[in-house]
Formats: sequence, C-alpha cells, structure tokens
Amino acid sequence: MATKREQEILALIKQDPLITQAQLAEKTGTTRSNIGSHISNLIKEGLIVGRGYVFPAENEVTVIGAVNLDVLGAAKAQVSTKGSTPGRVYSFIGGMGRNIATNLADLGVKTKLITVYGNDNNGDLFQAEAQNNGLDLSDALRVERPTATYVYLNDVDGRRIAGVDDMQINELLTPQVMEKRLPKINVAKVVVVDSNLPAETLNYIYENVTVPIFAKAVGINKAQNLFSAKTKIDTLVINSVEAKLLTQIEITGEKQAQMVADKLQAWGCKRVCIYADGLGIYYQTPTVAKFVAYHKANLVNTNGVGAAIIAASVYAKLQAKDFGETLKLMQRADVLTAQVNEAVTPKLSEIIEE
Repeated sequence: MATKREQEILALIKQDPLITQAQLAEKTGTTRSNIGSHISNLIKEGLIVGRGYVFPAENEVTVIGAVNLDVLGAAKAQVSTKGSTPGRVYSFIGGMGRNIATNLADLGVKTKLITVYGNDNNGDLFQAEAQNNGLDLSDALRVERPTATYVYLNDVDGRRIAGVDDMQINELLTPQVMEKRLPKINVAKVVVVDSNLPAETLNYIYENVTVPIFAKAVGINKAQNLFSAKTKIDTLVINSVEAKLLTQIEITGEKQAQMVADKLQAWGCKRVCIYADGLGIYYQTPTVAKFVAYHKANLVNTNGVGAAIIAASVYAKLQAKDFGETLKLMQRADVLTAQVNEAVTPKLSEIIEE
C-alpha cells in the first residue's frame, strides 16, 4: 500500500503527468533521490507504469495462458474405434487463454493477453484474429517454434470423447518472462491464468501479483499445476472431470460438488465454480453457495464452456455484481457457448443484454 508521501506524489503526477522528479522534490520538500525511491515503489505496486508515469487503464484485465489451433472431429453417428465414423472436421484458433481473452473483449473489457505462439501460418491467423478482436498482444511472445495444436473428437451429442494436445511451447512462459512484465501485470484490475502455464510460473504469479487472480483448470494432466503451498486464487473455474482427478470425489449432485468446493477452498481458492456436463453449475464463496441444474439446450460442443464461464465471472467482478447476478451470468455464458462448434460464441455479449 502506498505511504502518505507516495499518495501525495501520486496526486501531483495525476495533476501533471509530465512533472519531473526535480519538480516533485521541490513541491514535496524532499530530495530527488527520495522521489526516485517513491516512484520505484509506486511502479512495483502497479499504481503507475514505468518512468513515463502511465496510469493503469480502467478495468483492464490481463490474461496469461495458452493459444493453439483447435482441430475438432464432430461425429454424426456413434463413434467406431475400428473404422471411420461420418462427421465433420473443423479447425479454428483456440486455446484457453485466447478463448478467455476473446470472450472478455466481446463483453467490452479491455484485455491484454500474455501468451506464446509460433512464427508460422497458425501464428499469423491468431495474430490477425486477436488484433481484429482488439486484444493487446504487446507482451506476448512469438518464437521460432510451431504454434500449439489441440486435436479432439466429440461424440454425436457434442461431448468430448478424447483429445491430444501438443502444447510444449507453453514451457517458454517462464517466471523470468513474468518478472519482466510484472509492473504491467499488476496494473490490471484482474489477472486470469490457466493451468497450461508451468507450475513454477504459477507459483511466481501467486507470490508476486497483487491483484485478484482468477484461474481456469485445463485438462486432467495439467490441472494440478494450479495447486501448491503458494496457491492464491480469488476464483477457480473447473469442470467435474478435472475436479475428480484432483480431489478423488465424483460429482453426481450438489452434495459432492460442495465436498469438492470445500477441498479446493482449503487449498487456496476463495471462490469455486464447478460445471458438470449433464448436471449443472455449482458456485461457492466463503459465505454462500448454490447449485443450478442445467435445462435442456441444443448441445453442440462443450469445449470452450469453461472459458466463457470464467470470462463471465471476471465481468461480474468488474461490475461489482452480487452472488446471484454472477451465477446467472456464468450460467448464460455456459448455455450460449455449448450451442456452437467454435470454442468462442460470437453472441457472448448477449449475457449482459438480457
């Protein structure tokens, strides 16, 4: 927290963003070296960005996570493991971090995406799409490696049967990369991470990020990356498969969902949202909890549902929505996203128009 003197300096900078350190020293009756120390502290706390006294954007969110090419095989009949199954094959830009960031942009939130992608055709597609959606890629990494790819198969009712991911590129999102960007990360109102990040990078974020951290579990092999003795998550969004892997509890209804949420809260998550295919959404905070069963909808593809839910929860946080309003937004985001093949619905903004 800024000291009284630092608050005084901050007020003077807001009045005149071009003020020099010498002028600040004169106006506050201190030395220029002391001013330099206070400016450094203000940068570390994220109250200003860099030496140009740039102030944080209103309601800006930073998403740190993965981008990849999604390749979806959508079966039109019962899948056979011994032959070919008729269906459709789609390819589009996806990735949990990218999906969350794109959803937030659709909700009108100024969003920075810190990710890593390749210097290839898929990287070109991602970059063009991100710019069209208004995402800030100024702190993303582009490297001489292939952009990540995720290949998955859905059965005839839209539920995932199997998936294979080639995501090793995310190992380049190291603690050192985060350290260089930390002042900018800490000016955000909210930071969102996904479990594609290396465990050591997530631990660095828990230790050094000073704003609320929202997290999305991704995949049964990477969800555990989110948890350590350092875990500090404001809101976790997780599906029932990932939750079972972590807690050894199978969710068949509200009682089991509460047991899972209790465990996850004990592990460092303040709020927990669990979504279970065919059952519903369970949302638990330190003081209140509620389970909402799914109503029948035109289920097409469940990939992308979690990204929409967490984007809705971040939007609710920025708009200071109460528990009930937050849960309704998450539920609407879930239903809308499950009705399209793409991982991001072009209609997500409808959740705030209803």
